[in-house]
Amino acid sequence: MRKKYLRVFQDNLRRRGPAWVTRQGSRYCRILLSAARKRAFTGPISAVIMPTYRCNHGCVMCDFPSRHLAEKKEMSTSEIKSLLDELAALPSAGVSFYGGEPLVRPDIIELMEHARRTGMLVHLATNGFLIDRKMAERIVRAGTDAVSVSLDGATPEVHDRQRGVAGAFTRAVNAIRYLAESKKTSSAEVRIIATTILTPANMGEVRQMVELGRSLGADSHTLYEAQPLISLPNRLNIEEIDTLKRTNRLIGRLKNEYPDYIDNSSQYIRIVDRMLAGETVRLKCFAPYTDLFIDPYGNLYPCNHLLGMAMPQGRYRTGRLKEIWYSDEYQKTRDRLADCADCDYMCHRELSLLFNRLWPSGKRPIFSAFRRP
Repeated sequence: MRKKYLRVFQDNLRRRGPAWVTRQGSRYCRILLSAARKRAFTGPISAVIMPTYRCNHGCVMCDFPSRHLAEKKEMSTSEIKSLLDELAALPSAGVSFYGGEPLVRPDIIELMEHARRTGMLVHLATNGFLIDRKMAERIVRAGTDAVSVSLDGATPEVHDRQRGVAGAFTRAVNAIRYLAESKKTSSAEVRIIATTILTPANMGEVRQMVELGRSLGADSHTLYEAQPLISLPNRLNIEEIDTLKRTNRLIGRLKNEYPDYIDNSSQYIRIVDRMLAGETVRLKCFAPYTDLFIDPYGNLYPCNHLLGMAMPQGRYRTGRLKEIWYSDEYQKTRDRLADCADCDYMCHRELSLLFNRLWPSGKRPIFSAFRRP
């Protein structure tokens, strides 16, 4: 299991007690039953709300800012609060605020506080550019369970080039430091995660990035390769795949050195190694049962890949989320994706590994190999 999931689980065991743990165990069984019976018996583990596509960065591997439509209104504060209430009622175990850059929304802390009041776990994914000491304190005081801060280089040259903004490295480093300081002074249980998107530009700095994140006070570090988007293939050529092979082996060694810091599970690292060696890896993807993504305009996506490809599978309507989630029409979407093998998203693959432990091996679809030109 990924370290950030395990740590948040342990924190909430202490905070919420055995009854909460029992409910999560029941959710695990219900998701397995849902996939077997082809009918949803519970809500997702993770809901992702994108309050905006707007971003103060111009990352070379991301096209989300180009999806911002000035002529269309993002969901309002009240609409997102209603959505959060509906997610909690599904029920969803947790919600992530994602973007774009969520902190460009002036109401983001208010939304996180509201999410916390619903009883869901709360996660914020940010590039850290807008996190000063005051903002770090507000994020921690909001009761956030986890904050992921992008760290795409061990030097300003690499990080800023990948992020497309001068000064991004300094801001990201300070953000992690400020969050760690605020966590310490408040005795909060928030988990701070350094997140690295691997590209040919930064794979040579993996060890340095990991050492930097540890020195700044991050609790864990997630590293995964850039994924294809609708206008950015993010493909690797043969030489770059060879570099990724060496990088993945290094991540495995770092996992052995820092087992409590590297977020990637050992099983995930081994599977990536096998896939890069050309081996077929059979797994069933549970994303349509474990995840739900909602973009700023209310479009619904059952997985990160369809979000990346801008292929919505429904639309949120206030007061009708539960009806949509449990509907025959949405189940048809899950059925169409039952044998999908179109992505290598770490978030889905790690959860799939967890659920595949109790899934008949003969029914596992095949994940695609890494992209080649």
